Parts: sequence; structure tokens; C-alpha cells
Amino acid sequence: MTNTSVLWQKMTWKLHTEQIPCARSGTTPPSRTCTLTNTQTQTDVTDLMTKKYFPNNYDRIAKAPASWFMSIEYDDFMDWKMNGWDIPESHDCIIRTINCKTGKIKEFVYQQHKSARNKVKKLIMEQEEEFVIATHDHIQHMKPYKYLTDNEKKQIDPFE
Repeated sequence: MTNTSVLWQKMTWKLHTEQIPCARSGTTPPSRTCTLTNTQTQTDVTDLMTKKYFPNNYDRIAKAPASWFMSIEYDDFMDWKMNGWDIPESHDCIIRTINCKTGKIKEFVYQQHKSARNKVKKLIMEQEEEFVIATHDHIQHMKPYKYLTDNEKKQIDPFE
């Protein structure tokens, strides 16, 4: 029992998507490898694997001929994607914030209108983040005035 546990802890785990190419070439990619020995030290100090790896199919899609995809008019596409959002009935709104200094994005989902209103008040008072509010009826984008570009200021007040 203890022998199996020790072997299991010393094994190097790789994601399934990287096992096949690595087996062919005989190399081990260091970026997506996590050894389970002394996990507390590695997690607290070295942090070998910070995020999960989710492979995508970009290369396959980019190489596909255009005839494989259905063409759609621009107006239809905008109606479908931009005006076709859907929020579950159990939720009141979704607020996505973008920190103007760091560019860090956070998303908040609220079930109660009062909690969402309090979050918006806080964001307006701090004036450090731009945010987008999506409710069942509309989408609103707000940005602190001090972070507006000259072009955005002209759109708000053309006489400025």
C-alpha cells in the first residue's frame, strides 16, 4: 500500500493532449508538466502549473477552405451575435469590469437587483474601472471620464 502511494506521488503527470506528440519525439514539455512530489512546496513556492491547459483547434479551422463555412450577411451576423445575448431567468445581470490601469478583467453575476446596484455604485465612486452591464433588456458600457480618449470625448461632447 505505501509502496504504491510513494510511486504515485513520484510520477510525472502530463495532459493527455501532450502525451501523444511527446511520446513520438521522446521529449517532455516542461510548461505543462506537474510532478506530485512535495506538492505543498511546489504549489506555494514554484507554482509549476498555474492554469489548466485547454487545447483549441485554431490550426484546423484556419486551414479549412472557405467553402466549408456558411456565408452570412453582416447585418444578420450583428443581429445574431450582438443582439442575441441570453441571461438565465434566475439572474438579474452580469457586470464585466476592466481595470483601466492593469487591463485585468473580472466578471460578476448577480441574482438580486440590489446587490448589482451596490456594485455599480462602488464602481462609479472608485472611477478606476470601466464596466459593461448586461441585463435581460439591454447592454450598457460605462468608462471613467479621466480614461476617455480624445476621440471618445468628442463623441460625448462635439463642441469640446
